[in-house]
Amino acid sequence: MFVLPYPKSEVSPASGPNDVVPWGTLAQVTHRTVDGHIEHHFSKAISALDDKKVKLRGFLIPLNHGEKHSHFLLSASPRSCFECWAAGPEGWVEVISEVPVEDTYNQILVSGRFLVVRSDRDDLHYRMVDAVRVLH
Repeated sequence: MFVLPYPKSEVSPASGPNDVVPWGTLAQVTHRTVDGHIEHHFSKAISALDDKKVKLRGFLIPLNHGEKHSHFLLSASPRSCFECWAAGPEGWVEVISEVPVEDTYNQILVSGRFLVVRSDRDDLHYRMVDAVRVLH
């Protein structure tokens, strides 16, 4: 498991400007193999975010070609190529947006209902639904 180093100040569920959830909080997950299956154990801080409206700042990773996207990944790290991931599953969030978001290499701010995915065949840990891009 690859975990990005985060300052200790980035471990609260929602801190920083405009209550943006820091990626360090999302990294508070451990994995272990039990009977041939991987189990994810999420911290109390992550569990407290489940099914709550939150804001996340990150980089858009498109899942399809196009200039606008309503289904994409939000990543802690900028994209360098489609198959190059700079973080593990805790370093990205699947986003389903109400209004398509214009493709960009710049960081964006997204607000929506945050879901902790306890098991998923794609090994995603987090999903945001009813999302909208917040223009600042």
